[in-house]
Amino acid sequence: MKMFKIIPDGDVSIVDVSKKTLAIEFDMHTRDLRPIFLPRRQLYTVSIRGDGLIVNLGKIKLCIGTKSAYFVLQDDEKRDLAFSTHLWLKLQNKKLEDKHIPFEFMILEAAFEFVLAKTQKHFASFESRLAKILAHVSDAPTQENFEKLLLVKKEILSLEKVIQELQDTLTDLLNDDEAIDELVLVNKDFEDDDLESILENILEQVLEISHDIHKEKESIDDTQEIVTLKMATIRNSVIQVDLLVSVAMFILSFGTLIAGFMGMNLQNSFENSFVAFWFVIFAVFILSLILGLLFWKFLKEKYIL
Repeated sequence: MKMFKIIPDGDVSIVDVSKKTLAIEFDMHTRDLRPIFLPRRQLYTVSIRGDGLIVNLGKIKLCIGTKSAYFVLQDDEKRDLAFSTHLWLKLQNKKLEDKHIPFEFMILEAAFEFVLAKTQKHFASFESRLAKILAHVSDAPTQENFEKLLLVKKEILSLEKVIQELQDTLTDLLNDDEAIDELVLVNKDFEDDDLESILENILEQVLEISHDIHKEKESIDDTQEIVTLKMATIRNSVIQVDLLVSVAMFILSFGTLIAGFMGMNLQNSFENSFVAFWFVIFAVFILSLILGLLFWKFLKEKYIL
């Protein structure tokens, strides 16, 4: 497998390394290397095995020792180059600033920083898009806008998963004193407090993003509730109009029924009465008005209108 190799003095190279070769170099069993060799996605882990650290942070997978570190190159050349450059710059800064951070821990820190920076960048882009989509959904709750909202909701869940795994990994390390001690493979004089402060600083940034993600999820939920209320109001208005039309049709049909009775081809005493014509019209009008008022009162009492 092709890997990016970096050593403490800053020299870098791309090498083709087998699992067995790595296991021998870091004095560990080949099965210990599964987290970085398996292609499928796994939970984020940082484990100490033999003379090395096995780091699996999603797309960033490393095997770190005191004299060398190997980064697994994958399909994304742009990301691989960015992380490789980040590692190299980290070592150069160490030389310039004369830092005494152990090599293995510095590489681990660089891995966390890179994943965090990528997540922060993704979240910043997501925030700007989300604000526009929420505004559009609230103003125009169309199917297209709802589909966009569904996509960003899936995206924020994916971001939340990454942040949660980072948080769990860092928390597990900080809560395990033995793990903190073992992270420094050679220079045991390096203060544990310094290690913890570096990890805690990264954890604080992770928690900050986690908090922001939680707020954005609440914004999405609030917008969905508002849109749901708007849609419910529109549906209620349509139902009310439909009900009023139905009542009006019923009242008109009552008048039509009377007119039908009076228009039957049967003899009665009203055929030649001019007064009867106007009387029937007036009676139908009054009865229709009374029925309408009764229906209106009933619907109001039942809070239907």
